[in-house]
Amino acid sequence: MAALLGFGVSHRNAPVGLRERVAFPPAAAREALARLARGELPACAGLAEAALLSTCNRMEVYLVPRSGEEPVEALVACALEFLRAARDVEPRDLRPHAVALADREAVEHLCRVASGLESMVLGEFQILGQVSAASDLAREAGTLGPHLEEAFRAAIRSGRRARAETEIARHPQSVPSEAVRLIEEALGPLEGRRILVVGSGEVARAAGLVLRKRGARTLLFVSRIEAHARDLALSLEAEVLPWERLPEALGWAEAALFSTSAPEPVVTAERLGRSGIGREGRPLLLVDLGVPRNVEPAAGALPGVRLIDIDQLQGSVDHHLAARLDEVPRVERILAEEIARFEERRREGELRPFFADVRRRIDAIRRRELDRALGDLGDLPPRARERIAHFSEALVRHILHAPTRRLRAEGDRARSALYLRVARELLELPAGGDA
Repeated sequence: MAALLGFGVSHRNAPVGLRERVAFPPAAAREALARLARGELPACAGLAEAALLSTCNRMEVYLVPRSGEEPVEALVACALEFLRAARDVEPRDLRPHAVALADREAVEHLCRVASGLESMVLGEFQILGQVSAASDLAREAGTLGPHLEEAFRAAIRSGRRARAETEIARHPQSVPSEAVRLIEEALGPLEGRRILVVGSGEVARAAGLVLRKRGARTLLFVSRIEAHARDLALSLEAEVLPWERLPEALGWAEAALFSTSAPEPVVTAERLGRSGIGREGRPLLLVDLGVPRNVEPAAGALPGVRLIDIDQLQGSVDHHLAARLDEVPRVERILAEEIARFEERRREGELRPFFADVRRRIDAIRRRELDRALGDLGDLPPRARERIAHFSEALVRHILHAPTRRLRAEGDRARSALYLRVARELLELPAGGDA
């Protein structure tokens, strides 16, 4: 049984091809959640709340049932039907790669995501904004209820505290992001700078994304596979030149980042020297991410040319990664505090309707019996009537004190839910917590 389910795929458990199929642009996410709110999916008829987090590395849907608790498999069936209807992905394709987490584990995972602990780049800061945007989107669609709102609030608090109280997001970790950091360090702000990316694979794509995020607007791609370069450039609003015009592109660029699978250098010192690079006193930064190397080491000795190779980059990344890993225990302590706070608030939220119903029912009995007793006693001085009424109220308070305290202290959520169900049956209270 589960009162909250997190279900999805990420870079840890699903290939990029599948992640692409279940990715949601904001408009598609809004419409998919609106369909849930309208009750259009039979498998999700018992759903009360839903939220959707979709980024380049993960797609996760968070669900809360109307009944308070549902079998995990029923909620998983809802998630699979939701994704089939919204993204045309069959359950048999998704199920082997998807992960389902219930209740505390789901909230803990969401907090880890918002804090950057589950990111491909440890501590990346963009994910916090994406988690916040997912919460806003669900609110706009009318599917963010009190349970998910509290879960996302805990996650956003976790992410903010992780960034404010630790160094988890201080330095870039991936080789592409470190390469962009060094380019920015050499050139200054990237907006308006002419930057060339040679290659069109996953590393080149990652570098292009980081360049865009860091403000680069004048990007040029060159690749042996021009169709791939055009697809990549289109997604990043960049330009493309054919492979044979690489020397011309190098003459145009202020910085060039290389990531090709060529078995030998695509740029040599001789070719670079013949092209006249550096003759006008304008420096050129070459960043080589290739293995084998894409740029001949001797090219870095040419006047006006600075070369950074993969070994230099990896050493910097390893240094920063070690610093970030040292911060993980501090982040996890923050998460433990926020999850405990979430559990306390959720438990109070679950108990509040029960306590209200109990007090309402017991007070109705108290008033009825008080009126009967006062009627049997005949004329009494007002002071005596007042004392008897106060006595009845105090008696009820003392009787309810011990079970109230016990329920608030119960840390086992399943046991607490059992106590509430049994108490409602014994006291003949409404099952849904309504008066």
